[in-house]
Amino acid sequence: MKNLSEVLEALDAQDTRTRDMAADGLGDLLRGTALSQADAELAVARLVALFVRDADHGVREATLNSICEAFNRRRLPLRLFGDLVPIEPTLQNELLVHTLCILGSTQDPAAEEAISPFVTHPDACVREEAALALDEIRAGRGPQSAPPIHSLDDGGCGSKCRGRAGSAPYGQSVLSKTTVQPAALRAPRRH
Repeated sequence: MKNLSEVLEALDAQDTRTRDMAADGLGDLLRGTALSQADAELAVARLVALFVRDADHGVREATLNSICEAFNRRRLPLRLFGDLVPIEPTLQNELLVHTLCILGSTQDPAAEEAISPFVTHPDACVREEAALALDEIRAGRGPQSAPPIHSLDDGGCGSKCRGRAGSAPYGQSVLSKTTVQPAALRAPRRH
């Protein structure tokens, strides 16, 4: 998968492995500098659509990982993630945690409505990520918008809890496969 159009086309493949690899391929493109803002937004919109419609857990994880890659280089508008909000209550906790992080990373105050209900979620990791996401949105309201708190460069999109969700050892993200620092140690990303 060499270029954006090939990778986007592969997202619609019948084969699960091909969709998974295409989502990972988009993550590679989003991590780099070759995509324009418009192309990055197109790629993220297609990843969100794949996440919403695909039943395969591995494909869904790959889509969320790739979306977080995009936040390392650019800001993304909340409108790209609107389809995630209605399915939040149906998500497994590890996917929900990642989704809350993505919504918070937009730093759009309108995302608070989609995040706030999870501050009282029964799962401590979901509650923690909801609080972090709200903090990130509120940090972006100052006179100079702060860079996103969550970054794969400094431990990934998510809290220390993500390392405990699923089968990865503590400090290892189930979704991003990167070491996750406790929230207190995470430094804001620098541009």
